[in-house]
Amino acid sequence: MHSIQKKKPFHILLAVILAVALMLPSQAFLPFAHAASELNYALNKPVPGKSSDASAGRATAAVDGNPGTFWQPLSSDRVDNLNVWMTVDLTAQQKINKTVLNFASTESIVNGYKILYSNDNSNWTEAYAKSSSSGAIQAQDTANFSEVMTRYIRVSIDLTGNSLFKLGEFEVIGEGDPNTQPDLKRAYISDTTGNEYPLDSTIKLHKNESASLKLRGELVTGNEADLSDPGFLVSLISSKPAVASVNSSGALAALQSGITQITGTIRQGSITMTTSIWIDVSDPELLIADLQMTHPIMTVKVGQPAFVKPGDVYPALVVNPYVEAVLNGVLVDSVQNVVYRLPETSLRPGTMLQLQIPGTVSNIGEHQIRLTLTPTGKSTLYDTFYFFSADVGTIPAGQSRLAFIGAGGKLVYASDYKGNKLIDYSDAGYMGGGVKLPDLPVRLTLSPAISGDDTARIQAAIDEVSNMPLSADGFRGAVLLSKGTYRVGSKLFIRNGGVVLRGEGQGEDGTILFATGKEKRNILEIGGASGPVVSSAIKTTISDLYVPTGARSFRVADASQFQVGNSVMVRRIGNDRWIHELLMDQITDRPGTDGSTQQWTPFDFSFDRVITKIEGNVITVDAPLANAFELRWGGGELLAYDDPARIQQVGVENIRVDVNFDASIIKADNGVNYYADDAHPETFIAFKSVKNAWVRDITALHLGYAMVYTGRDTKWTTTQDSTVLEMASTLDGGRRYPLLYEGQLGLTQRVNVDSARHAYIVSSRVPGPNVFLDGVATTQFNTTEPHHRWSVGGLFDNIDANIAIQDRGWLGSGHGWAGANWVAWNTKGGLALQNPPTAQNYAVGFTGTVSKPFLPNKDDMRTREGGYWESLGTSVYPRSLYLQQLQDRVGSDAVINIGKYFYGEPKLSSLTVSEGQLSPAFTAQQTDYEASVTYNVYKLTVTPFAVDTGASLRVNGTPVASGQASQEIGLGYGANTVEISVYSPSNLAFRTYKVKVNRAQPQLQSIAFKSGFIFVKTGESQTTEVQGAYEDGSTKALISGVVYR
Repeated sequence: MHSIQKKKPFHILLAVILAVALMLPSQAFLPFAHAASELNYALNKPVPGKSSDASAGRATAAVDGNPGTFWQPLSSDRVDNLNVWMTVDLTAQQKINKTVLNFASTESIVNGYKILYSNDNSNWTEAYAKSSSSGAIQAQDTANFSEVMTRYIRVSIDLTGNSLFKLGEFEVIGEGDPNTQPDLKRAYISDTTGNEYPLDSTIKLHKNESASLKLRGELVTGNEADLSDPGFLVSLISSKPAVASVNSSGALAALQSGITQITGTIRQGSITMTTSIWIDVSDPELLIADLQMTHPIMTVKVGQPAFVKPGDVYPALVVNPYVEAVLNGVLVDSVQNVVYRLPETSLRPGTMLQLQIPGTVSNIGEHQIRLTLTPTGKSTLYDTFYFFSADVGTIPAGQSRLAFIGAGGKLVYASDYKGNKLIDYSDAGYMGGGVKLPDLPVRLTLSPAISGDDTARIQAAIDEVSNMPLSADGFRGAVLLSKGTYRVGSKLFIRNGGVVLRGEGQGEDGTILFATGKEKRNILEIGGASGPVVSSAIKTTISDLYVPTGARSFRVADASQFQVGNSVMVRRIGNDRWIHELLMDQITDRPGTDGSTQQWTPFDFSFDRVITKIEGNVITVDAPLANAFELRWGGGELLAYDDPARIQQVGVENIRVDVNFDASIIKADNGVNYYADDAHPETFIAFKSVKNAWVRDITALHLGYAMVYTGRDTKWTTTQDSTVLEMASTLDGGRRYPLLYEGQLGLTQRVNVDSARHAYIVSSRVPGPNVFLDGVATTQFNTTEPHHRWSVGGLFDNIDANIAIQDRGWLGSGHGWAGANWVAWNTKGGLALQNPPTAQNYAVGFTGTVSKPFLPNKDDMRTREGGYWESLGTSVYPRSLYLQQLQDRVGSDAVINIGKYFYGEPKLSSLTVSEGQLSPAFTAQQTDYEASVTYNVYKLTVTPFAVDTGASLRVNGTPVASGQASQEIGLGYGANTVEISVYSPSNLAFRTYKVKVNRAQPQLQSIAFKSGFIFVKTGESQTTEVQGAYEDGSTKALISGVVYR
């Protein structure tokens, strides 16, 4: 079996050109008619010198034999002296006596021209000159002159004004040698019957199949070249002969799975012509069978939801076996009921089968057709097809067909026919999402130095806290930089976990880190010595033929070596056949260059995950996979890893960062002035080998590269509530990427950016997911985007910016398809969206301006498929995909946890009294207590311990050191109030704890009259007093409660 895969866009282009050609005057596209013995020696020859031009009209178009293309010099060059010129290298000395100039309907602005010749491209001799004053310039103007022998020929054209000038064709004519064949025009490859394979088309073969190719040439006369002539040297070469070999006669043999390029070369003297096609070899033993699902109305396409409605017939399966195998399967509905069990079916190579599931759809929701394929003598493999049954009431108005609120109040997802769906992004962020950022106690407090550099002092404080013991929850404490400006002349490092660098505010009156010097450097690097160490011994292959985007579960060959809680890499392998499917081995060169673009080579993704469940050989991990795994493109494997050096529980918060730069260096871009100095520190925070880290409440100014960069070995990070302003750098590549991800499972929220090139950006081959939520980009010099080379699983959620998710072609060094499986949810600004092969990109609820993608353009006219657009112009519910997913997964408290809140609050870690006991028992958040003491306790002390070592404490207004007893406090009988005030420098606030001390009254022991005897005369009165004696030895007159008898 072999098939030919052609590039359809080029066929469409050819059809358009032919259609246009038929509408033009008959002579418009015809080259000058030469005598049979004449040859055009300029055809397809190099142009080593010329007036400046643009990609819209390169000078080489004037020697390509097609007057429909043209050379168009730039206006900036024409205006200098109203003269344009070009030189053609004939590659060898030739006898010439005529030129033909096709002015492409611009002859009216030609004042005259000269033809000059040279053999060294330096010293020139005039062969011909013509002026409009001596004769009219024709649309096709011929110059006849005495025969000259030359290698270089130049035309110099004078114009009447700086008007749009074009030269359709420059032909250099001489008498050909009647004993030799005319010049070669092109080379091409055909089959043995003469059917031409289009340039760069693909022939698909199975391993051990063969085919016959023939290299052919076409002469400038239009005749086929006789390549058996000794004047021609020909070759056919395979770039990977181990994949498919080819011999000089064109016999092609497919040897192993992979991609190879067959290049045909024909040399005729100084002329060399090449052509190429691709050979895609698959291994049927590996693929087992080609399985497809068909349905009369359902969309069966990657990235498009596969909907049916109740009452529709069930889908059918089309099976094209490559090897002998046994097929079994079941159809299950949304509640896992088995609707139908497929009969066991034997598969035979070459015998195609269609298996129709009987009946009609009755239940609402997702259905799965779960298949097993067992090749003879080999292990079972698995595959699944999906479809979703919905009626008119299933999807609420104003919500997406991809993800909508179901009857249970949570999102319901509609996948495509292979199970690919919107990723659950809620695992992105600190501690896997939904966990409140910690509030670490201050262990050391610094104030700015009066003069000099503060780097060593800050580093010493970080190191001191880094050497403190870890608490049970993995924290050491914070280094607090009090208000003021700290000069930082070299890098700072946090190399141990559990450490926070905290300031006293991100405003101009807060804590300012001012990076000095001209070195382009990171200001603060955070990370361990290395990242995860993947085991080469504990691994197993994935046994699903296809694992869809968004899946958390998959089957493996042997799960026995793994346990719940293991940290693992789920590795997706990408082979050269997949790269070829993406056409990323055929990226067009940057215009005006040759070989400048780096074609892609195979690469893998390693998704950093934790096993949460094992059922037999089915593994479930904590976060979804952001790219489909497909056996034909390489499949996948599961590998354990150790993580001894990666640090965690680190953060930076409440700081303003600025750099020393030259503000006098200013440039403009489209009328917008910007700071353009590059010689200064460029990045504030660089995370390397870190997990569970955060950045919050930062204002960053005048950086050249990034406020926060998360490296390849970074996982579970949150950056929030920050601002990037007035970036300072040129607008070249590798600059102004203020929020740059190379790690995975990162969350950036509530961060606004001004004056960036790429405000919210993900680098190359980033596994994802990563999330940008609730941000605004202003003064944008380029687009927010996945930047290059297939970064997967990103989410722009309520981002207001100019966004592009597209094929970037030759940009950079060959960026190509920048992102796959990305979602723009309720975004604003601009949006360019394209769909890469084998994946999808989605725009839901976009309310901005649809932008034109970079490609196709005049230099690469191959069409690209548009992305998935839904609810264009109207936002959808829920407002935020990430927040709804977070609430669905772990509850509404998780959404509250990731909101903005105060931290570094003044509080006590413990409080004791010297007498009695506190009630209730002490906790840091409880501020009111009571304590009871006996009548004979006249005084007591309290001992407070502050959470922050930099806190100030006062007991009833008198200062006391943390951990020290207060001065003695006198107690009266009954209620006494003790106030402990905590002042924490981390947010300049007080918190007051109160202790109500109840001192008991002494008990009455006895009573007696003050006078033992009372003598009263008749008619007189006398006052007496009853006194009580108490257990503390005191006496007191009893005023009430005394009864006299």
